[in-house]
Amino acid sequence: MRRFTLLLLLSLFALQAFASKELENRRKVFLRSATLDTSELPHAGVKFARSLESEESLLQWIVHLKAPNTPEQRAEVEKTIETKLGSYVPQNSYITVAGKDIVEKAKKSKNVLWVGPYLPEYKLSPSLKNLLPYDQERVKVVVESTFAKNCPQVVEKFGAHLKQMAIPHSFENPHLCEHLTIKTEKIMEAAEALAKLAESHWIEPVARFTAQNSRATGIVQTGSVGVKLPITGQGQTVAIGDTGVNTGSCFLSGNKVTNCASGCTDPSGHGTAVAAVVAGKTADATNSAFNGHASDASLYSIPLASSGGGQEGTTVTVPAMSGYLAKVKESAAPVSLSSFVGPDTSSYTADNNLVDAFAVDNPNVLLIFPAGNTGTNGLGGVGSPASSKNVLTVGSSQNDFSAIPSTPTRNITSSTFYAGKNVVSTFSSRGPTFDLRVKPDVVAPGEFISTASNTACGVSQVSGTSFAAAAAAGAAALVRDYFARGYYPSGNAGGAALTPSSALIKAVLINSGEKLLGVDIKGPSLTATNFIYLNAPDAYEGWGRIQLSSSLFFTATPSSRLIVSGANDAVNAGQTMRYCFTAIGNIKATLVWTDPAAASASAYSLVNNLDLSLVDTTSGRQYRTSASSWYDNTNNVEKVFAYFNTTVTLAAFVTGTSINVNDKQAFGLAISGNVNTVACPAAVTCPSLCSGKGTCDAATGTCTCNAGFSGPDCSISACPGNCNAGGTPTSRRGYCDLDTLKCVCIPKKYAGADCGTDYSELVNYVYEDGLPDGAFIGAIIGGILIGLVIGCVIGPFIALKFLEKERKKKREQLMRGQGDM
Repeated sequence: MRRFTLLLLLSLFALQAFASKELENRRKVFLRSATLDTSELPHAGVKFARSLESEESLLQWIVHLKAPNTPEQRAEVEKTIETKLGSYVPQNSYITVAGKDIVEKAKKSKNVLWVGPYLPEYKLSPSLKNLLPYDQERVKVVVESTFAKNCPQVVEKFGAHLKQMAIPHSFENPHLCEHLTIKTEKIMEAAEALAKLAESHWIEPVARFTAQNSRATGIVQTGSVGVKLPITGQGQTVAIGDTGVNTGSCFLSGNKVTNCASGCTDPSGHGTAVAAVVAGKTADATNSAFNGHASDASLYSIPLASSGGGQEGTTVTVPAMSGYLAKVKESAAPVSLSSFVGPDTSSYTADNNLVDAFAVDNPNVLLIFPAGNTGTNGLGGVGSPASSKNVLTVGSSQNDFSAIPSTPTRNITSSTFYAGKNVVSTFSSRGPTFDLRVKPDVVAPGEFISTASNTACGVSQVSGTSFAAAAAAGAAALVRDYFARGYYPSGNAGGAALTPSSALIKAVLINSGEKLLGVDIKGPSLTATNFIYLNAPDAYEGWGRIQLSSSLFFTATPSSRLIVSGANDAVNAGQTMRYCFTAIGNIKATLVWTDPAAASASAYSLVNNLDLSLVDTTSGRQYRTSASSWYDNTNNVEKVFAYFNTTVTLAAFVTGTSINVNDKQAFGLAISGNVNTVACPAAVTCPSLCSGKGTCDAATGTCTCNAGFSGPDCSISACPGNCNAGGTPTSRRGYCDLDTLKCVCIPKKYAGADCGTDYSELVNYVYEDGLPDGAFIGAIIGGILIGLVIGCVIGPFIALKFLEKERKKKREQLMRGQGDM
């Protein structure tokens, strides 16, 4: 009896320690270069960091707010500290410009947990540690926007400081202070020197960008070679940033390229080939079979200086991303294809920040980038800016190989099962991103594409993700044509025109994605040994291969009906919007939102978090992303697959789970399949009956969650610190258990509620203090119960081994995309 009482007390103490650890992890600030623990606070009052010993009147500070970080809380804090909160970083923190008196002011706020200085070491990108893939003589400095307004003074101050430090330098773009490029042979010395100045916000190396259809057009539109939809991109314009275009090509002559009336050239031929894949059109009978995906669309060329010649691998120069994006805006094109990708896969770069901010400021412009051609290098190869949240990132799938004009140099005869349109290209760069977001978003045919050569009316075969991205850009123009010509919702042209947001276009394209068979990870020989079977979403195909007919509805070919959200639909924190419809058969629903740009210093790039679920209005059963039992708190794309053998009435729930910037978040929602819109029932069963952690409002079918829980069904209790997932597979310490939303740590290496404790530290903690850490609570308690029968020595060992086996299985499923991404 005494032993049982001792074990029971041990369990209670362990649970108390776990709860304390949970609270501690909610008080962490996750920067790319550091994780700050603000939990070491006295019980009485709030401990604020000391002011910096600095002569600067304004400095950058990290202001850490109390959860749940509502708009009302932020308004109170801004009023109290007398300045606007700056860039968001998780958890609930903002990098803010203020004077030293912010510390005393913040003490008066009821919503500030902690204030501390934004130190020089936090400003340095981890990519500076390995400069080999980057420009060896240039470094980029992001100047905080408050200081950037006085650009000449900032440049003068930076120059004087570098001169004082005896660092030779020159400014390449002194008028672009928000992203200042400095040429110097002493990159690290310059970076460390400038990080100490109040005006610098983020410092990183400068990327070197590389440029990355007769059968493919049918595959993208209907999944069948030669079968096309009755839309051609009429009235749409696609801007193309590439090596230029050769308007001497019969595919691009006349008025096809709107800003090339007097003629344009292309020294490489890469841009010409890409442009023709998007929208090339010729009346030449011999070559008209090779017209582009949106053959009636117009093009706008943004030529980039290039070197290297040839096709994929051509190096292009993008002097400043802000200047390039200004040209995109000048084009007034609603679809922009940028055929380049950089090497940085380790962080959310300054270019990522600029691209995402551009998407927010231009909500009707869809930015498209190729994933890159480094697939054989393994996972985590999608570089910036293709890794941005608000772009459509496109990988490559194989073409239909049944009748390639000239025999490809591939072994496709010995095992045709492993080749063709349902296989991802070996060379296509693979995700996930450094913060484990799904990239690429989709794939499209990018192998052995027949398109315009750099001659008068020649055709050549090309391969690469640039051409897959070109196919996606053409598809985007077709989707815009569909809405502009009034095909929605009746399936017949002539209805009311709809101007879709980029989020809605992206949602329709991703929603059309068809799951592929797999990928030959090594190539070029296709063998079962190297073949991996896939189940989207995954790091190879994203959400699948674009097939427009599985999203767009035409009465002439009624394979699928379409439901989309309204132009002004948006949710605020905690709000849920519903879309009710009947459904039978295979159903797909995709939610996309244009998320505010993250701070370059942030360890995670998601700022506002929305959630999507389909709920049976009668039973309350719900279907979530990837048919799993969790909500995604990493991506700004969510897609639900479901199948019903009898007709049901469903409600698509879109919930504003966490809105950290702005009061509301707009979104695009696309639902397709055998669906028909209906009015929502007067009484709706709440999702999962609110999981027993909230109150159901039957009139709206929505849950009011108890404290500590969120989501449409009140089941969300987020994994602390994203389980220290890390920027690369080698730095990963754990992952989020997709069933319990608790962290599962790499066995015998890491432990703790957030997998932040080394296993050796855990062992010391158990034996020295007698209290196990959070991640192994389940194993210990299980061992205690078993130990009552077979002893306290064998029980914990068996429970721990079983738990390790289950974690290994879950990790393998996660990497393969087994419904768990």
